[in-house]
Amino acid sequence: PNVFPWHGHVCNYGAFPQTWESPFHEDIWTGLRGDQDPIDVCEVGSKAVATGTVLPVKILGILALIDGGETDWKVIVMNRKEAVEKRIDSLDDLRDEYPDLLESVRKFFRVYKVPVGKPENVFAFDGEVKDEAFAVEVISYTNDAWKELITNCSVSGENVGSFNTGNTLQESDCTVDQKTARQVVESQPAYDPVQAERPDTVDEWSFLKSSPMGAFIFYPLLIFFLLILFSEIIVKACKKDL
Repeated sequence: PNVFPWHGHVCNYGAFPQTWESPFHEDIWTGLRGDQDPIDVCEVGSKAVATGTVLPVKILGILALIDGGETDWKVIVMNRKEAVEKRIDSLDDLRDEYPDLLESVRKFFRVYKVPVGKPENVFAFDGEVKDEAFAVEVISYTNDAWKELITNCSVSGENVGSFNTGNTLQESDCTVDQKTARQVVESQPAYDPVQAERPDTVDEWSFLKSSPMGAFIFYPLLIFFLLILFSEIIVKACKKDL
């Protein structure tokens, strides 16, 4: 969905290979099980990147999203070339260069599933974007979970489904030969060169009301600044009378 004012995603959205947010273990930071996916990556560079691109990046921080009661980490990165050119090496550098960017990313991930009927997401750590060192620790943790997964040829669990890790690249008991792998690929439906019709919803905007929390914060601030303004007016009027 296009959640106003964003048309599409707020960043170049991808994932780190050889990571896994395991649904079989509670995350050591959030206390909730993983969402069964590789760890998500939000690249905040200034240029759009084509789908399928393998992109070297500079890790800057990480956001702990809680999606439907599951842990769904979002690693904040910038493509390495741009990060070097703009001397962005940390979250502080990113804030200096783009003051409102992190807040925009956080807001997007909070509301981006609302148009399809889901509630707003919440965050661990009160929505704080943790720094690079913390992000690297989480990535390492999900890499360990992937290593555990890949050495088990087939794992399954109640309410989480099953996972088959047969492959041709890892030297493990789960390794399959090239011929078997090719047969699996060739058994799939043939490629259709005719593109499917573009859904009308691709260009539709979704306009969301501000959350109660946003109103709760906004209106007291508005009243506060109005009081300051009227105080200035009263003071100036009194000085004029004197």
